[in-house]
Amino acid sequence: MSDSTANVEQESNKDHQDVNITTATTFSKKRCIELITSSNIETETKNHGKRTKGSDIVNTSTSDKNDEPISSPYDDGTEETTSNVQKKDKSCDEPSSPRINNYDEDSLEGKFNENEYSQEEPSSQHTTDSLDLVNVDEEDDGTFQGTPLSEIANICQHPPTLSDMNDIRDNNHTFLIKPFKYDPNAPDREPEPFYENGTYVDEWDQDYVRLPCSQSYITKNGTQRWPIIQGSLTKLQHLSETQMATMEDIKETIEECAGRNYEFNCLERLLNEVYSGDERGYFMSTVLSNICSLALNVDKICSRPPPLLRIGSNRTVTMSQKQAASLLACAFFCLFPRRFNQKIGSEYENYPNPNFNTLFHGGRSGGSTWKIEKLKCVFHYFHRITEKMPNGVMTLRRYQLPESCAPKWTESKEPLCKIHITKNKSIEDVAGLLQVDFANKYIGGGVMNEGCVQEEIRFVICPEMLISLLLCEVMKPNECVFLIGCERFSSYRGYSTSFEFKENYVDQTPKDSWGRKLCHVVAMDAIAFYNRATQFKLPQMKRELIKAYTCFRIPAAVTDKKSGVVTGNWGCGAFNGNKQLKAIIQLIAASQAGRPLVYLTFRDQKLVDSFYEVYEYLSNEKATVKDLCAYLQHYADLYRKLPLFDYILQTSDETLCVIEQWRKRLELKYKLIINGHEDSEARGVGYGKNRAVQYSSGRFLCFQDADDLMCQNRIHEQYHVAINENDDAILIGSKYERIPEGSTDRYTQWANNLSQEQLYTQIYLAHGPTIIMPTWFCSRSWFDRLGGFDEIAKGHCEDLTFFFKHLRNGGRLYRVDKMLLYYRYHPEAATFSVHEDVIWSVRIQEMQSNIIDNLEKLTIWNAGKQGRKFYRSLNDANKRKVTCFCDMDPKKISKGFYTDELSQDKRRIPVIHFTQATPPIIICVKLGLTNNDFETNLSSMNLREGIDYWLFS
Repeated sequence: MSDSTANVEQESNKDHQDVNITTATTFSKKRCIELITSSNIETETKNHGKRTKGSDIVNTSTSDKNDEPISSPYDDGTEETTSNVQKKDKSCDEPSSPRINNYDEDSLEGKFNENEYSQEEPSSQHTTDSLDLVNVDEEDDGTFQGTPLSEIANICQHPPTLSDMNDIRDNNHTFLIKPFKYDPNAPDREPEPFYENGTYVDEWDQDYVRLPCSQSYITKNGTQRWPIIQGSLTKLQHLSETQMATMEDIKETIEECAGRNYEFNCLERLLNEVYSGDERGYFMSTVLSNICSLALNVDKICSRPPPLLRIGSNRTVTMSQKQAASLLACAFFCLFPRRFNQKIGSEYENYPNPNFNTLFHGGRSGGSTWKIEKLKCVFHYFHRITEKMPNGVMTLRRYQLPESCAPKWTESKEPLCKIHITKNKSIEDVAGLLQVDFANKYIGGGVMNEGCVQEEIRFVICPEMLISLLLCEVMKPNECVFLIGCERFSSYRGYSTSFEFKENYVDQTPKDSWGRKLCHVVAMDAIAFYNRATQFKLPQMKRELIKAYTCFRIPAAVTDKKSGVVTGNWGCGAFNGNKQLKAIIQLIAASQAGRPLVYLTFRDQKLVDSFYEVYEYLSNEKATVKDLCAYLQHYADLYRKLPLFDYILQTSDETLCVIEQWRKRLELKYKLIINGHEDSEARGVGYGKNRAVQYSSGRFLCFQDADDLMCQNRIHEQYHVAINENDDAILIGSKYERIPEGSTDRYTQWANNLSQEQLYTQIYLAHGPTIIMPTWFCSRSWFDRLGGFDEIAKGHCEDLTFFFKHLRNGGRLYRVDKMLLYYRYHPEAATFSVHEDVIWSVRIQEMQSNIIDNLEKLTIWNAGKQGRKFYRSLNDANKRKVTCFCDMDPKKISKGFYTDELSQDKRRIPVIHFTQATPPIIICVKLGLTNNDFETNLSSMNLREGIDYWLFS
């Protein structure tokens, strides 16, 4: 590709024939187009009904009456950070996920809304993203796009390296079993409870599961409830073993154990109407007795209560499958206290209810057919463990992404991961990969109620996953839950309202050295978008990116080969997620995590083809995570009416094509010149601007970027300043507004409110000039005398170096105090190709040569990160001039001194209170971030800016 310059000169302009407007469009794909136009360019309404479109060649931005302006940049500086979200209570801006919180524990009839429990909708809402239920059991035809599945690493082929349980010294990892090592040659060896000989060590507080066997579990009149439970369960077990148990006996036992009444019509319908005589007889005489035994012996089997996996806890629980069975038996009899009450302010308001009371309840109809089928799956599990108790191990792990590990999306150069896209597989059938559970943030979603889609189905065919309802508090945006080693017991057919238990499933998944099935599942909850347009806003997209990355990330300490992730249309059912957006978000997260992605489209061949077309295009363009994030940012700002995949495929470097399309229209009034070079690499923004100036004519130059909009009176205002000042060596700017409104708000407020004197004194403070380049107006002769812009390839701050060169040569600054430009913010701007370290280096060098080299001593205000970085950036001679650091933070002052450990002399530099500091002072504190405390302190010292102190931050 070549860099090109397009010049348009109006052949006659009576008002300002000496003025050329230089407008620049910078594209990421090795091309910089400069368009020089006259001032008489088509206008559109903005200020008093008018806005100048300047060099906007194509304006495709659209608006939606439901959309709000995007005000935050698409990087880690956005206001909606993970840490901020985490600190909010549940009334935060994130749309709440549906949860099971509308059961009235004091009512005999629970009230339910069947559509409120899970991400996918169990009823038949028709949307453009609705699921295809017609061919849900279609056989896998083996067709796919992308990398063959056999070439994607999986943990069955390459089991993860595990430390022995004996060697685990993590206080956040609780083992309910003694250290255990699985031996394939002795597969019948069983894990033993942590405490031996029937010993039970109790914990009864808000950090542990309150087990029914605790002596602290008492009735309202102060008697222990466990003996009551034991008596009731023993009686039912005897009735079962003597083949005398009835549905009424089960009902009486559960209500006596729990101390409350329930409806059991779904359970009753299954046992009395759906089951055959033999099925009912076997359950009532054999399976029921075993469930009673498991519940009665929960103290001996578990020997200690598992900890709760609370918000931010990063805790892990490892238990045997038998211990999980015992806990599920307790849930069957609704034995877990206080879990029925999920009202606001209650102890378990942020937890799902693990007890089976809502699963047994079916309303007047006796339960929907799919709820009956879910109950069949769970009862089949109890049937299986009655015949043979599994002797494996399972782990539940809650993980919170540290804020320090959150990616800098807009800087990431991670390449795209491998991808395999197919339509006729289910996530649970792709062995050896990290399998994504499309979770509700209240894990399990509607599994205990009417919900019957991806998460709920997974939990009933693998009932050990129901333990997560007992342990896990609601998930925050930077949290997930891993379910490791849970066995599958049932196969099924259908989906949602067509779901049916099919038959027994024998899980042949191999085990790791701890005895866990090599089945890793991660619960990943999406946002529920009640207004579909909301998902295209930056905070929501970033939240979903953080969530997916949290789930996919492998800690750096893990050296095993990274296995793939198998996922699909996450949050695209009742949660109204857009399939294309969710596909790109998960592609970004997997690429950042360095893991291959297996994407299952759930019978959607069109999505298979379109997603792979986009992936192939991006791969050919050698796109990185940064590039994909740029697409999302730009799409959020401008193209919400165009499908995302179409936008990506159509957004390419077609600048010359656009110029050609406009050629006839432009040449009616202007002279059009197209110029460039044939080098394989771009020559940078400075090259394009210099060529634009070279091919223009006129006494003055008016600069403007092609994506910005100028007001009609801009040239008039700046031209008359230039004429009246009668000084060629003057750089004239103006105030501006940002598009979208609120973008880089602090920088905009700073630049627009500088005094004439501060235009000079605060030149080292920000990442750009005190007069921003798109507003520049200057003399051609002065521009030529300075030699124009530096012609350095992408990544150079040519505007800042020209600005400093202007001042070094005695140039003056002037800002017209009127808003004359609409300055557009978008992630593909050339600004973002310049790394902040480059800008920092230029500013440091300029401040040293202009200020510090002429000082005998100096104080650095800020003993924190910015101040220390400033000190380390100085040359050795100027480092020796630093007499002390000053600060207002008692912690920093109490340390007494700072030492640069990388320096040779390791000089100890004192840290003093700012009131003791003496000029000259270099201040490395960001303005406007301390509730005006810093500004007040500075003012109290009566120092003169530019004489006693200079700002650098």
